[in-house]
Amino acid sequence: MSSFSFQRKVRRLLNIEQSFKARLVNIAHLLSGNLITSVVGVLGFIITARALGPADYGILALTYAYVRVVGLIVGMQTWQPLIKYAAEIADKKHLEEYRSLLKFGFTVDIIAAVIGFIVAVTLALLFGPYFGIGPEATTYVLIYSSVLLFQISGTPTAIMRLAGAFRLIAYGAAANATFRTVLCGIGLLLGADIFYFVIVWTLTQIAGSVTLLVLSIRQLRSESVRNIWSARRKRTVCRRPDGVSAADGDVPSAVARCVLPTPTGPRIRAPRASSRKRSEHSSFQSCLS
Repeated sequence: MSSFSFQRKVRRLLNIEQSFKARLVNIAHLLSGNLITSVVGVLGFIITARALGPADYGILALTYAYVRVVGLIVGMQTWQPLIKYAAEIADKKHLEEYRSLLKFGFTVDIIAAVIGFIVAVTLALLFGPYFGIGPEATTYVLIYSSVLLFQISGTPTAIMRLAGAFRLIAYGAAANATFRTVLCGIGLLLGADIFYFVIVWTLTQIAGSVTLLVLSIRQLRSESVRNIWSARRKRTVCRRPDGVSAADGDVPSAVARCVLPTPTGPRIRAPRASSRKRSEHSSFQSCLS
């Protein structure tokens, strides 16, 4: 009996060690991919600044920063609650619930992308002249704002991370940054103007988002998860997750909780106290008073 328990403990320790090693490998892939992306991205900025000069590069940098800020403000970051709640139902037993949750995530991503594009374009057209932004710079902002329409990356990121495809996520972003830097280098050699670099930055950003979306769809098909948009809407319940207060502002988590189906079994009511116990309790309270 003792030898059997010892073997079971050894197996448990080995499983924990293997899981820990797998997590370390995933973290290493993410860190290395982010490091490569950052270094190559800085190199692309340097090449662009060298090609454009201070004035045009300043316009491009402000355009990039403006669209980036609007995207961060409007974006819902759906991948966080999706990873938290989809991990509990991402199996064959809860396939319909999983499809419904993914449908909800894609819907939120699309709505946020459209709203972000409308907000970016509207603010640039209405308030651009008050900040001294000329028609040419406004045109660049409108062109680059189209990136927001393709930022449907929250749910695809959750799908890839749930599948453990950390290497593909990390090195895919690095490859996209490398491709952009190569195009910037070509623009430097050709003596291209700011319009070329705006197009390059816009198309490479869109290509990265579309690539991630295509990879996530392929991953779903490999898991036999199809026809997401035909998933039926389940009866839902909206309750705040445990440990989250109203002041925390954890909106995505609270929204994601709303798409989880409620239990369909019979309701269990708490037993009521008998009249005799209630009378005894009231008599005891009157004696105390």
